[in-house]
Amino acid sequence: MSDLKNNTSATFCLKDACTTAAFFMEGLHTVKAGYEEIIRAYREGGCIELVSELSRYAELSEIFIEALNSGTEGFPGVYDYEVSIYFGAWFGEYILEHGQTPPTQIAGDKLRNMILEFFLQGGIDSSSLDIALKHAMEIWIGSSESIN
Repeated sequence: MSDLKNNTSATFCLKDACTTAAFFMEGLHTVKAGYEEIIRAYREGGCIELVSELSRYAELSEIFIEALNSGTEGFPGVYDYEVSIYFGAWFGEYILEHGQTPPTQIAGDKLRNMILEFFLQGGIDSSSLDIALKHAMEIWIGSSESIN
């Protein structure tokens, strides 16, 4: 388990990231108020901007998974059903409440907590998981800031 925090390669499977992004959108569409209402509430742009903003967290999701990959015994469930859909729904609810997308740190922390909860189902030590996920988040935020 000690290798968890050191396994933070930014390489990941593009297909998996695209699948995760699609399930994020699936979750967004499950919000009771409806997708159209989310678009109307979103003051930062339109549909393309919203999809783009939500989908960028698929990269973070894959970085988290990569960081955990060496220290886990596989997945304790179906990740996209148990994490990605719920993250997309949470994202939509946040927009309805605030009229904008969540700040990067808030959304990243939410995704990290959802992933932590998911992997804890498998009986993995929570402190090792949390350290790995926090380290991966720092790397992702650092790389995102250098791009902007």
